[in-house]
Amino acid sequence: MKFLILGAGGIGSYFGARLLKANHEVTFVARGEHLLALQKNGLHLEHPKFNFDDSIRVYTIEEVKTLNPCEFDIVIITTKANSNQNLANQLNDWFADYERIPYILSLQNGVENEETFSKYINPKYIIGGLTRKIGAHIISPSNIKAVGIAETIIGAISKTKDNRIFLEELQINFNNAQIPTQISKNIDLDLWKKLIINNGVNAICALLKVKTGIIMSDEKLKKIVYELMSETAIAAKNKNITITKKDVNEMYELITKFDSIKPSMLVDREFSRALELEDICGVVIRNSEEQNIDAPYTRTISTLLDYTYKKNKLKKEKKIDLVVTVVVSRRIKKNKEEQFEQFSNELTKVATSFKGYVGAIMIRPVSLDDPEYRLVYKFDNQENLDKWIKSTKRAVILNKIEPLLEKPSETIKSLGLATWLSFPRQAEAKAPKKYKITIVSWLALYPLITLIFLIFGDILAEIPLLLRTFIVTAVAMVLMSYVLMPRFTKLFYFWLFPKEEEKLR
Repeated sequence: MKFLILGAGGIGSYFGARLLKANHEVTFVARGEHLLALQKNGLHLEHPKFNFDDSIRVYTIEEVKTLNPCEFDIVIITTKANSNQNLANQLNDWFADYERIPYILSLQNGVENEETFSKYINPKYIIGGLTRKIGAHIISPSNIKAVGIAETIIGAISKTKDNRIFLEELQINFNNAQIPTQISKNIDLDLWKKLIINNGVNAICALLKVKTGIIMSDEKLKKIVYELMSETAIAAKNKNITITKKDVNEMYELITKFDSIKPSMLVDREFSRALELEDICGVVIRNSEEQNIDAPYTRTISTLLDYTYKKNKLKKEKKIDLVVTVVVSRRIKKNKEEQFEQFSNELTKVATSFKGYVGAIMIRPVSLDDPEYRLVYKFDNQENLDKWIKSTKRAVILNKIEPLLEKPSETIKSLGLATWLSFPRQAEAKAPKKYKITIVSWLALYPLITLIFLIFGDILAEIPLLLRTFIVTAVAMVLMSYVLMPRFTKLFYFWLFPKEEEKLR
Protein backbone atom coordinates (compact mmCIF):
# COMPACT_ATOMS: atom_id res chain seq x y z
CA MET A 1 0.00 0.00 0.00
CA LYS A 2 1.18 3.56 -0.71
CA PHE A 3 1.01 5.98 2.23
CA LEU A 4 1.44 9.73 2.51
CA ILE A 5 1.98 10.92 6.08
CA LEU A 6 1.23 14.59 6.64
CA GLY A 7 3.14 15.48 9.78
CA ALA A 8 6.39 13.61 10.41
CA GLY A 9 6.32 14.30 14.14
CA GLY A 10 6.31 11.65 16.84
CA ILE A 11 3.15 9.74 15.88
CA GLY A 12 3.57 10.21 12.12
CA SER A 13 7.17 9.04 12.20
CA TYR A 14 6.28 5.99 14.31
CA PHE A 15 3.54 4.90 11.91
CA GLY A 16 5.74 5.60 8.89
CA ALA A 17 8.69 3.66 10.30
CA ARG A 18 6.48 0.66 11.14
CA LEU A 19 4.97 0.68 7.65
CA LEU A 20 8.36 1.01 5.94
CA LYS A 21 9.63 -1.97 7.92
CA ALA A 22 6.61 -3.90 6.60
CA ASN A 23 7.70 -3.04 3.02
CA HIS A 24 5.05 -0.45 2.23
CA GLU A 25 5.78 2.73 0.25
CA VAL A 26 5.74 5.73 2.57
CA THR A 27 6.19 9.43 1.79
CA PHE A 28 6.45 11.97 4.61
CA VAL A 29 5.65 15.67 4.79
CA ALA A 30 7.60 17.82 7.26
CA ARG A 31 8.86 21.37 7.63
CA GLY A 32 11.62 23.53 9.09
CA GLU A 33 14.76 22.13 10.71
CA HIS A 34 13.11 18.73 11.12
CA LEU A 35 12.57 18.51 7.35
CA LEU A 36 16.18 19.48 6.58
CA ALA A 37 17.51 16.96 9.09
CA LEU A 38 15.27 14.17 7.72
CA GLN A 39 16.43 14.89 4.17
CA LYS A 40 20.08 14.93 5.18
CA ASN A 41 20.29 12.32 7.94
CA GLY A 42 17.23 10.14 7.47
CA LEU A 43 14.80 9.13 10.23
CA HIS A 44 16.10 7.81 13.56
CA LEU A 45 13.44 6.32 15.82
CA GLU A 46 13.96 4.56 19.16
CA HIS A 47 11.32 2.36 20.77
CA PRO A 48 11.79 -0.26 23.51
CA LYS A 49 10.82 -3.02 21.04
CA PHE A 50 11.60 -1.40 17.72
CA ASN A 51 14.28 0.80 16.14
CA PHE A 52 14.42 2.48 12.75
CA ASP A 53 17.44 4.20 11.20
CA ASP A 54 17.26 4.81 7.46
CA SER A 55 16.77 7.42 4.76
CA ILE A 56 13.18 8.31 3.87
CA ARG A 57 11.23 10.09 1.16
CA VAL A 58 10.23 13.47 2.64
CA TYR A 59 8.92 16.71 1.14
CA THR A 60 7.28 20.01 1.98
CA ILE A 61 3.51 20.25 1.52
CA GLU A 62 4.09 22.50 -1.51
CA GLU A 63 6.32 19.86 -3.14
CA VAL A 64 3.80 17.10 -2.49
CA LYS A 65 1.06 19.13 -4.19
CA THR A 66 3.04 18.92 -7.46
CA LEU A 67 2.60 15.12 -7.41
CA ASN A 68 -0.40 13.20 -8.68
CA PRO A 69 -2.58 12.34 -5.63
CA CYS A 70 -3.43 9.05 -7.37
CA GLU A 71 0.11 7.94 -6.46
CA PHE A 72 -1.18 7.38 -2.92
CA ASP A 73 -3.80 5.02 -1.51
CA ILE A 74 -4.23 6.95 1.72
CA VAL A 75 -3.15 10.19 3.40
CA ILE A 76 -2.56 9.85 7.15
CA ILE A 77 -2.83 13.19 8.96
CA THR A 78 -0.87 13.51 12.21
CA THR A 79 -0.41 17.29 12.38
CA LYS A 80 -1.83 19.47 15.17
CA ALA A 81 -5.59 19.83 14.92
CA ASN A 82 -5.36 23.63 15.05
CA SER A 83 -3.90 23.57 11.51
CA ASN A 84 -6.83 21.65 9.97
CA GLN A 85 -8.63 24.56 8.31
CA ASN A 86 -5.54 25.49 6.30
CA LEU A 87 -4.69 21.85 5.61
CA ALA A 88 -8.21 21.05 4.38
CA ASN A 89 -7.99 23.98 1.95
CA GLN A 90 -4.65 22.75 0.62
CA LEU A 91 -5.93 19.20 0.14
CA ASN A 92 -9.01 20.51 -1.61
CA ASP A 93 -6.83 22.50 -4.03
CA TRP A 94 -4.61 19.47 -4.63
CA PHE A 95 -7.53 17.13 -5.35
CA ALA A 96 -9.54 19.63 -7.41
CA ASP A 97 -8.60 18.28 -10.87
CA TYR A 98 -8.78 14.58 -10.02
CA GLU A 99 -11.75 12.23 -10.02
CA ARG A 100 -10.05 9.55 -7.94
CA ILE A 101 -8.43 10.71 -4.72
CA PRO A 102 -6.78 8.90 -1.81
CA TYR A 103 -8.60 8.17 1.44
CA ILE A 104 -7.97 10.58 4.33
CA LEU A 105 -7.27 9.19 7.81
CA SER A 106 -6.99 11.62 10.72
CA LEU A 107 -5.10 10.38 13.78
CA GLN A 108 -5.19 13.77 15.48
CA ASN A 109 -6.42 14.80 18.91
CA GLY A 110 -10.00 16.01 19.13
CA VAL A 111 -13.41 14.99 17.80
CA GLU A 112 -14.03 17.66 15.15
CA ASN A 113 -11.27 16.85 12.65
CA GLU A 114 -13.37 14.63 10.40
CA GLU A 115 -16.13 17.23 10.30
CA THR A 116 -13.65 19.89 9.15
CA PHE A 117 -12.22 17.75 6.35
CA SER A 118 -15.71 16.64 5.25
CA LYS A 119 -16.57 20.26 4.41
CA TYR A 120 -13.90 20.24 1.69
CA ILE A 121 -13.56 16.59 0.68
CA ASN A 122 -16.22 13.99 -0.16
CA PRO A 123 -17.09 12.37 3.22
CA LYS A 124 -16.94 8.85 1.71
CA TYR A 125 -13.15 9.30 1.52
CA ILE A 126 -12.84 10.45 5.16
CA ILE A 127 -11.80 7.86 7.74
CA GLY A 128 -12.01 8.69 11.41
CA GLY A 129 -9.21 7.33 13.54
CA LEU A 130 -7.49 7.41 16.87
CA THR A 131 -4.38 5.88 18.32
CA ARG A 132 -3.79 5.36 22.03
CA LYS A 133 -1.34 3.74 24.46
CA ILE A 134 1.46 5.51 22.59
CA GLY A 135 3.80 8.35 23.45
CA ALA A 136 6.07 9.61 20.68
CA HIS A 137 7.92 12.92 20.39
CA ILE A 138 10.69 14.65 18.44
CA ILE A 139 13.71 14.90 20.75
CA SER A 140 15.80 16.70 18.11
CA PRO A 141 15.43 17.19 14.33
CA SER A 142 15.11 13.74 12.65
CA ASN A 143 15.29 11.94 16.03
CA ILE A 144 12.16 10.39 17.58
CA LYS A 145 11.60 8.54 20.86
CA ALA A 146 8.46 6.44 21.27
CA VAL A 147 6.92 4.16 23.88
CA GLY A 148 3.74 2.08 23.81
CA ILE A 149 1.89 -0.11 21.32
CA ALA A 150 -0.12 2.48 19.30
CA GLU A 151 -3.43 0.67 19.64
CA THR A 152 -5.44 2.09 16.73
CA ILE A 153 -9.16 2.28 15.92
CA ILE A 154 -10.46 3.30 12.48
CA GLY A 155 -13.92 3.76 10.97
CA ALA A 156 -15.63 5.37 7.99
CA ILE A 157 -17.53 8.63 8.47
CA SER A 158 -19.91 7.92 5.59
CA LYS A 159 -20.05 4.18 5.11
CA THR A 160 -19.95 2.65 1.62
CA LYS A 161 -19.10 -0.76 0.22
CA ASP A 162 -15.84 0.58 -1.22
CA ASN A 163 -14.55 2.18 1.95
CA ARG A 164 -15.53 -0.92 3.97
CA ILE A 165 -13.32 -3.03 1.68
CA PHE A 166 -10.52 -0.46 1.98
CA LEU A 167 -10.80 -0.38 5.78
CA GLU A 168 -10.44 -4.15 5.96
CA GLU A 169 -7.32 -4.02 3.78
CA LEU A 170 -5.91 -1.15 5.87
CA GLN A 171 -6.57 -3.07 9.08
CA ILE A 172 -4.65 -6.08 7.76
CA ASN A 173 -1.71 -3.92 6.67
CA PHE A 174 -1.56 -2.06 9.99
CA ASN A 175 -1.68 -5.29 11.99
CA ASN A 176 1.04 -6.84 9.84
CA ALA A 177 3.15 -3.74 10.52
CA GLN A 178 2.81 -4.34 14.29
CA ILE A 179 0.23 -1.57 14.70
CA PRO A 180 -2.68 -3.33 16.44
CA THR A 181 -5.82 -2.08 14.70
CA GLN A 182 -9.55 -2.71 14.84
CA ILE A 183 -12.46 -1.33 12.81
CA SER A 184 -15.06 0.57 14.77
CA LYS A 185 -18.79 0.25 14.22
CA ASN A 186 -19.23 3.73 15.73
CA ILE A 187 -16.09 5.82 15.21
CA ASP A 188 -17.72 8.97 16.64
CA LEU A 189 -18.24 7.18 19.95
CA ASP A 190 -14.64 5.93 20.00
CA LEU A 191 -13.30 9.41 19.21
CA TRP A 192 -15.19 10.83 22.17
CA LYS A 193 -13.86 8.03 24.36
CA LYS A 194 -10.33 9.09 23.45
CA LEU A 195 -11.26 12.68 24.20
CA ILE A 196 -12.17 11.47 27.69
CA ILE A 197 -8.51 10.51 28.18
CA ASN A 198 -7.16 13.64 26.48
CA ASN A 199 -9.33 16.01 28.49
CA GLY A 200 -8.54 14.03 31.61
CA VAL A 201 -4.75 14.29 31.55
CA ASN A 202 -3.46 16.44 28.68
CA ALA A 203 -4.11 19.95 29.99
CA ILE A 204 -3.51 19.22 33.69
CA CYS A 205 -0.13 17.64 32.91
CA ALA A 206 0.82 20.68 30.83
CA LEU A 207 -0.34 23.00 33.60
CA LEU A 208 1.67 21.22 36.32
CA LYS A 209 4.55 20.31 33.95
CA VAL A 210 4.54 16.63 34.95
CA LYS A 211 4.05 13.26 33.27
CA THR A 212 0.83 11.27 33.53
CA GLY A 213 2.32 8.86 36.07
CA ILE A 214 2.88 11.69 38.56
CA ILE A 215 -0.73 12.83 38.27
CA MET A 216 -2.18 9.32 38.54
CA SER A 217 -0.09 8.45 41.60
CA ASP A 218 -1.42 11.40 43.59
CA GLU A 219 -4.73 10.72 45.35
CA LYS A 220 -6.03 14.29 45.11
CA LEU A 221 -4.91 14.94 41.53
CA LYS A 222 -6.33 11.73 40.13
CA LYS A 223 -9.74 12.67 41.55
CA ILE A 224 -9.56 15.83 39.45
CA VAL A 225 -8.66 13.68 36.43
CA TYR A 226 -11.77 11.57 37.00
CA GLU A 227 -13.98 14.67 37.17
CA LEU A 228 -12.43 15.99 33.94
CA MET A 229 -13.25 12.67 32.28
CA SER A 230 -16.80 12.70 33.62
CA GLU A 231 -17.38 16.20 32.24
CA THR A 232 -16.32 14.95 28.80
CA ALA A 233 -18.92 12.19 28.93
CA ILE A 234 -21.63 14.72 29.80
CA ALA A 235 -20.53 17.03 26.96
CA ALA A 236 -20.82 14.14 24.47
CA LYS A 237 -24.60 14.03 25.02
CA ASN A 238 -24.83 17.25 23.01
CA LYS A 239 -23.76 15.21 19.94
CA ASN A 240 -26.22 12.41 20.79
CA ILE A 241 -23.35 10.21 21.92
CA THR A 242 -23.92 8.18 25.06
CA ILE A 243 -20.90 7.46 27.22
CA THR A 244 -21.74 5.53 30.36
CA LYS A 245 -20.09 5.69 33.75
CA LYS A 246 -18.69 2.25 32.97
CA ASP A 247 -17.02 3.70 29.86
CA VAL A 248 -15.49 6.52 31.93
CA ASN A 249 -14.19 4.02 34.48
CA GLU A 250 -12.61 1.94 31.71
CA MET A 251 -10.80 4.99 30.27
CA TYR A 252 -9.71 6.00 33.77
CA GLU A 253 -8.35 2.51 34.42
CA LEU A 254 -6.58 2.58 31.06
CA ILE A 255 -4.61 5.76 31.80
CA THR A 256 -3.86 4.54 35.33
CA LYS A 257 -2.13 1.40 34.06
CA PHE A 258 -0.41 2.89 31.01
CA ASP A 259 3.26 3.95 30.99
CA SER A 260 3.95 7.39 32.42
CA ILE A 261 4.29 9.71 29.41
CA LYS A 262 4.40 13.38 28.48
CA PRO A 263 1.08 14.25 26.81
CA SER A 264 1.23 16.32 23.65
CA MET A 265 0.28 19.62 25.32
CA LEU A 266 3.08 19.27 27.86
CA VAL A 267 5.60 18.78 25.07
CA ASP A 268 4.11 21.73 23.16
CA ARG A 269 4.40 23.93 26.24
CA GLU A 270 8.03 22.94 26.77
CA PHE A 271 8.86 23.98 23.20
CA SER A 272 6.61 27.09 23.28
CA ARG A 273 4.36 25.74 20.53
CA ALA A 274 0.65 26.50 20.18
CA LEU A 275 -1.51 24.43 22.55
CA GLU A 276 -4.51 22.37 21.39
CA LEU A 277 -6.71 23.79 24.14
CA GLU A 278 -9.65 24.57 21.84
CA ASP A 279 -9.53 21.11 20.23
CA ILE A 280 -9.57 19.30 23.57
CA CYS A 281 -10.85 21.40 26.49
CA GLY A 282 -12.73 23.85 24.27
CA VAL A 283 -14.83 21.07 22.76
CA VAL A 284 -15.95 19.93 26.21
CA ILE A 285 -16.76 23.48 27.36
CA ARG A 286 -18.71 24.40 24.21
CA ASN A 287 -20.76 21.21 24.14
CA SER A 288 -21.57 21.64 27.82
CA GLU A 289 -22.65 25.25 27.34
CA GLU A 290 -24.98 24.24 24.50
CA GLN A 291 -26.76 22.06 27.06
CA ASN A 292 -26.95 25.03 29.47
CA ILE A 293 -24.56 23.38 31.90
CA ASP A 294 -21.01 24.17 32.96
CA ALA A 295 -17.84 22.07 32.92
CA PRO A 296 -16.12 23.66 35.96
CA TYR A 297 -13.13 21.33 36.20
CA THR A 298 -12.35 21.59 32.49
CA ARG A 299 -12.90 25.35 32.42
CA THR A 300 -10.66 25.88 35.46
CA ILE A 301 -7.75 23.77 34.20
CA SER A 302 -8.05 25.22 30.68
CA THR A 303 -8.19 28.82 31.92
CA LEU A 304 -5.23 28.40 34.27
CA LEU A 305 -3.14 26.72 31.58
CA ASP A 306 -4.00 29.36 28.98
CA TYR A 307 -3.17 32.17 31.41
CA THR A 308 0.13 30.75 32.66
CA TYR A 309 1.22 29.76 29.14
CA LYS A 310 0.59 33.26 27.75
CA LYS A 311 2.12 34.94 30.79
CA ASN A 312 5.31 32.87 30.59
CA LYS A 313 5.52 33.43 26.85
CA LEU A 314 5.19 37.19 27.34
CA LYS A 315 7.78 37.10 30.12
CA LYS A 316 10.24 35.35 27.80
CA GLU A 317 9.65 37.96 25.11
CA LYS A 318 10.21 40.80 27.57
CA LYS A 319 13.45 39.24 28.81
CA ILE A 320 14.89 38.60 25.38
CA ASP A 321 17.67 41.13 26.13
CA LEU A 322 18.78 38.98 29.08
CA VAL A 323 19.61 35.90 27.07
CA VAL A 324 22.96 34.27 27.74
CA THR A 325 25.37 34.68 24.85
CA VAL A 326 28.52 32.76 23.99
CA VAL A 327 30.91 34.09 21.37
CA VAL A 328 33.54 31.71 20.05
CA SER A 329 36.44 33.05 17.96
CA ARG A 330 38.27 30.56 15.74
CA ARG A 331 41.28 31.13 13.48
CA ILE A 332 41.19 28.61 10.62
CA LYS A 333 44.05 27.06 8.67
CA LYS A 334 44.42 28.24 5.08
CA ASN A 335 42.14 26.52 2.53
CA LYS A 336 40.10 24.88 5.32
CA GLU A 337 37.45 27.60 5.48
CA GLU A 338 34.78 25.75 3.47
CA GLN A 339 35.12 22.61 5.55
CA PHE A 340 35.02 24.67 8.75
CA GLU A 341 31.83 26.45 7.71
CA GLN A 342 30.21 23.12 6.91
CA PHE A 343 30.97 21.76 10.40
CA SER A 344 29.91 25.07 12.00
CA ASN A 345 26.54 24.93 10.25
CA GLU A 346 26.18 21.36 11.50
CA LEU A 347 26.95 22.57 15.03
CA THR A 348 24.29 25.26 14.76
CA LYS A 349 21.70 22.70 13.65
CA VAL A 350 22.52 20.66 16.73
CA ALA A 351 22.10 23.75 18.92
CA THR A 352 18.59 24.40 17.52
CA SER A 353 17.40 21.07 18.90
CA PHE A 354 18.26 22.02 22.48
CA LYS A 355 15.76 23.58 24.86
CA GLY A 356 16.20 27.32 25.30
CA TYR A 357 17.95 27.95 21.98
CA VAL A 358 17.32 31.54 20.87
CA GLY A 359 19.56 32.06 17.87
CA ALA A 360 23.01 31.86 16.31
CA ILE A 361 25.07 33.77 13.78
CA MET A 362 28.39 33.26 12.02
CA ILE A 363 30.54 36.38 11.47
CA ARG A 364 33.13 35.73 8.77
CA PRO A 365 36.59 37.40 8.72
CA VAL A 366 36.40 40.98 7.45
CA SER A 367 40.10 41.60 6.69
CA LEU A 368 43.60 40.19 6.89
CA ASP A 369 44.06 42.24 10.09
CA ASP A 370 41.16 40.35 11.66
CA PRO A 371 41.24 36.83 10.14
CA GLU A 372 39.06 35.10 12.73
CA TYR A 373 35.59 33.62 12.48
CA ARG A 374 33.25 34.58 15.30
CA LEU A 375 30.26 32.38 16.13
CA VAL A 376 27.58 33.79 18.41
CA TYR A 377 25.17 31.43 20.22
CA LYS A 378 22.27 32.64 22.37
CA PHE A 379 20.23 30.65 24.91
CA ASP A 380 17.44 31.78 27.22
CA ASN A 381 19.33 30.96 30.42
CA GLN A 382 22.60 29.61 31.76
CA GLU A 383 21.20 26.17 32.61
CA ASN A 384 20.08 25.46 29.03
CA LEU A 385 23.34 26.85 27.64
CA ASP A 386 25.34 24.53 29.89
CA LYS A 387 23.33 21.50 28.74
CA TRP A 388 24.25 22.31 25.14
CA ILE A 389 27.90 23.02 25.98
CA LYS A 390 28.28 19.70 27.81
CA SER A 391 26.36 17.63 25.26
CA THR A 392 27.92 14.66 23.49
CA LYS A 393 26.55 15.80 20.12
CA ARG A 394 28.39 19.10 20.39
CA ALA A 395 31.61 17.39 21.45
CA VAL A 396 31.52 15.06 18.42
CA ILE A 397 31.37 18.00 15.99
CA LEU A 398 34.02 19.96 17.90
CA ASN A 399 36.39 17.03 17.48
CA LYS A 400 35.93 17.42 13.72
CA ILE A 401 36.63 21.16 13.92
CA GLU A 402 39.77 21.01 16.09
CA PRO A 403 42.16 19.80 13.31
CA LEU A 404 41.12 22.80 11.19
CA LEU A 405 42.20 25.39 13.78
CA GLU A 406 45.49 27.29 13.84
CA LYS A 407 45.16 27.81 17.60
CA PRO A 408 42.67 27.05 20.38
CA SER A 409 39.26 28.72 20.23
CA GLU A 410 38.73 32.00 22.10
CA THR A 411 35.46 32.42 23.94
CA ILE A 412 33.39 34.65 26.17
CA LYS A 413 30.05 34.26 27.91
CA SER A 414 28.00 37.43 28.21
CA LEU A 415 24.55 38.64 29.28
CA GLY A 416 22.36 41.44 27.94
CA LEU A 417 24.33 44.60 27.07
CA ALA A 418 27.61 42.68 27.31
CA THR A 419 27.05 41.60 23.72
CA TRP A 420 27.54 45.24 22.70
CA LEU A 421 31.21 44.96 23.57
CA SER A 422 33.98 43.89 21.22
CA PHE A 423 35.18 40.51 22.43
CA PRO A 424 38.65 39.92 23.92
CA ARG A 425 41.37 37.90 22.27
CA GLN A 426 42.29 35.87 25.32
CA ALA A 427 41.27 32.26 25.21
CA GLU A 428 39.36 32.42 28.47
CA ALA A 429 37.46 35.56 29.42
CA LYS A 430 34.89 36.42 32.06
CA ALA A 431 31.88 38.52 31.09
CA PRO A 432 32.26 42.11 32.41
CA LYS A 433 30.19 43.13 35.42
CA LYS A 434 27.01 45.05 34.60
CA TYR A 435 28.11 48.29 36.29
CA LYS A 436 31.29 48.31 34.19
CA ILE A 437 29.29 47.78 30.98
CA THR A 438 26.96 50.63 31.99
CA ILE A 439 29.82 53.05 32.71
CA VAL A 440 31.72 52.31 29.51
CA SER A 441 28.52 52.54 27.45
CA TRP A 442 27.69 55.91 29.03
CA LEU A 443 31.24 57.21 28.43
CA ALA A 444 30.76 56.44 24.74
CA LEU A 445 27.15 57.59 24.46
CA TYR A 446 27.42 60.96 26.26
CA PRO A 447 30.02 62.59 23.98
CA LEU A 448 28.35 61.05 20.92
CA ILE A 449 24.92 62.59 21.66
CA THR A 450 26.56 65.89 22.63
CA LEU A 451 28.50 65.96 19.35
CA ILE A 452 25.38 65.17 17.29
CA PHE A 453 23.46 68.09 18.82
CA LEU A 454 26.49 70.39 18.64
CA ILE A 455 26.92 69.85 14.89
CA PHE A 456 23.31 69.30 13.77
CA GLY A 457 21.41 71.05 16.58
CA ASP A 458 19.98 73.88 14.46
CA ILE A 459 18.79 71.49 11.74
CA LEU A 460 17.33 69.02 14.23
CA ALA A 461 15.46 71.79 16.07
CA GLU A 462 13.28 72.35 13.00
CA ILE A 463 12.27 68.66 12.81
CA PRO A 464 9.21 67.37 14.76
CA LEU A 465 10.07 65.76 18.11
CA LEU A 466 9.22 62.13 17.26
CA LEU A 467 11.12 62.21 13.96
CA ARG A 468 14.05 64.04 15.60
CA THR A 469 14.29 61.43 18.34
CA PHE A 470 14.07 58.62 15.79
CA ILE A 471 16.93 60.03 13.68
CA VAL A 472 19.22 60.75 16.64
CA THR A 473 18.74 57.34 18.30
CA ALA A 474 19.13 55.47 15.00
CA VAL A 475 22.41 57.23 14.18
CA ALA A 476 23.64 56.82 17.76
CA MET A 477 22.92 53.08 17.87
CA VAL A 478 24.71 52.41 14.59
CA LEU A 479 27.79 54.41 15.66
CA MET A 480 27.77 52.83 19.12
CA SER A 481 27.59 49.26 17.76
CA TYR A 482 30.05 49.51 14.88
CA VAL A 483 32.42 52.38 15.76
CA LEU A 484 32.58 53.46 19.39
CA MET A 485 32.04 50.33 21.50
CA PRO A 486 34.71 48.19 19.78
CA ARG A 487 37.22 51.03 20.38
CA PHE A 488 36.08 51.73 23.94
CA THR A 489 36.38 48.02 24.69
CA LYS A 490 40.06 48.14 23.71
CA LEU A 491 40.57 51.41 25.63
CA PHE A 492 39.10 49.99 28.85
CA TYR A 493 40.20 46.41 28.23
CA PHE A 494 42.37 46.31 31.37
CA TRP A 495 39.32 47.17 33.49
CA LEU A 496 36.61 45.18 31.71
CA PHE A 497 38.53 41.89 31.44
CA PRO A 498 41.02 41.75 34.34
CA LYS A 499 40.95 37.98 34.86
CA GLU A 500 40.75 34.75 32.93
CA GLU A 501 37.96 32.25 33.34
CA GLU A 502 37.06 28.70 32.53
CA LYS A 503 37.87 27.78 28.93
CA LEU A 504 35.07 26.87 26.54
CA ARG A 505 35.91 25.32 23.19
